[in-house]
Amino acid sequence: MIKTISKKLIYEIQNEGVKISYGKWLRGIHTYYEYIVHFEDIGKELTYKRGKKFAFYIFLIFTILSIIGMIYSILGLDGFDGRGLFLYISSILMWSICAYFSYKDENLKTTYLKTRKNALYFIETEKNGEEVKKFIDLIYAKAKEYIKEKYGKIDMDLPYYFQLNNIEQLKANEIITEEEYKQMVAPVVRSLSEARLRTFYFANLQICV
Repeated sequence: MIKTISKKLIYEIQNEGVKISYGKWLRGIHTYYEYIVHFEDIGKELTYKRGKKFAFYIFLIFTILSIIGMIYSILGLDGFDGRGLFLYISSILMWSICAYFSYKDENLKTTYLKTRKNALYFIETEKNGEEVKKFIDLIYAKAKEYIKEKYGKIDMDLPYYFQLNNIEQLKANEIITEEEYKQMVAPVVRSLSEARLRTFYFANLQICV
C-alpha cells in the first residue's frame, strides 16, 4: 500500500489490479470513494514532471526586497520614520513562507503511470522516492503475473487459434520469454496436429466405407 502526498490518494495492489481510495468533502459531508484499475488496463509508459522553479525565485526576490526595505526603515531612510518596520517584517515572513513551500514543490517529482483511461500518479520526495519506485515495479510484476496466469493457461476445450493468439500476445507484450513461449506453444501445436490426423483418418475411413 502507498499513499500520495496530494489529494490523499491511497493505492493498494490487489489480485486483479490497483485499488485507489480517497476521501472528499461534499456539501459538508465527508464521502469515501474507491475504484479499481485492472492490470490489463495498465500500460508500460512512465512520464515524469517536476515542480516549476520560477515561483521560488519570484518569492525569493520579494523576500530580499523586503529585507532591504526593513534595513532602510531601521536606518530611517525610507521616509516613514521607522513606522514601516512592521510592514517590512510582515512581508519578509509572508514571502519567506511562500518561498519555502515553492522550494519544496520544486523538489517534488511526480511519476505518471499510464492506464487505458487515466494515469496513476505518485509524488516522490527525498524520503519516499525509493518506496515509490519499488511500488511501481511491484505493480508491473503483479500485472505480468496476473496476465500470464489468465491468458497463458492451456485449455483444450478452447479453439486452437484462440489459444495460439493469446500466447502470441503474451510474447509480443514481453509477458513471457522466448523459452516460455516455446513451452506453451508445443502442447497446443501437438494437440492441433493430433486433431488434424484424427480428422484425416475418419475422412479416409468414410471414403473407404
